[in-house]
Amino acid sequence: MSLLSLFWLPLSVLKFHALFGFGAYSVPDQYRALCPANRLTAEMAQAEARIDSLVYTLFELTDEEIALLEAAIETH
Repeated sequence: MSLLSLFWLPLSVLKFHALFGFGAYSVPDQYRALCPANRLTAEMAQAEARIDSLVYTLFELTDEEIALLEAAIETH
C-alpha cells in the first residue's frame, strides 16, 4: 500500500503503530503533528510562554503577581 493511498482511507480506522511499528498513536494525531499550521501554532505558543517567563523574571514578579496578571489577561 502506498503512502498516497492512505489518504483515501478513513483516518479513524488507521493506526500509526500498525503502519510503522510505533506506539498506539492514531494517524490523525500524527497528521496533525506534521501539519505546518499546527506545528507553527505550537512553536508560537512555546515562544510566547518563553517570552512571558523572561518578562516575569525581568520584572521580578512573584507567583501571586503572575497569577493575577494571567487571570487579567484571560478575562480581557
